Amino acid sequence: MAKTYSPKKVVVTVKGIPLGGYTDGTFVEVDYTSDAFTIVTGADGESTFVENADVSGTITITLKASSDSNDILSSLHNQDRADLSGVFPVFIKDTTGRDTFVAAEGRIMKMATGTKSNDLDDRTWVIGCLKIDSFVGGTNS
Repeated sequence: MAKTYSPKKVVVTVKGIPLGGYTDGTFVEVDYTSDAFTIVTGADGESTFVENADVSGTITITLKASSDSNDILSSLHNQDRADLSGVFPVFIKDTTGRDTFVAAEGRIMKMATGTKSNDLDDRTWVIGCLKIDSFVGGTNS
C-alpha cells in the first residue's frame, strides 16, 4: 500500500500557539544534547553500557522571513529577556505519521538572525528544552 507524507500536516505549537510559514526544505529539527548511552571499556576489555540521564536538547524551527510566526517567537523571547517568563511547552506532531516530540519546558535560546538580501531569507529559531519526549515512527497514510 502506498504511503504519503505531507509537510503541510506537521503541527508545531509553542505555548499552545500554532506556528506556520516554514521554509522550504528542513523546517523542524529535534536534536538531543547527549547520547542515551555511552560505552565504558576497562583496561581488561570488559565493556559496560552507561545510561545518560540527560534528556535535554534543542528544537530548531526555520521560518520564512515573511512568516507571522516570527512575530510570536520574537515577542516570547523579548518578554523573556524583560522578566524571565519565557519558559513554555513545545509540541510537534506529524499528523500523517506517528512522529511526536513534546517538551514541557522550552526557551528560545537567542533571537533569530535578521538578514536582508534580494531573496526571501530564513529565520532560524533554536529552542532549548530541559527534557524532550520523542517517538519517531512511520507514516500512517
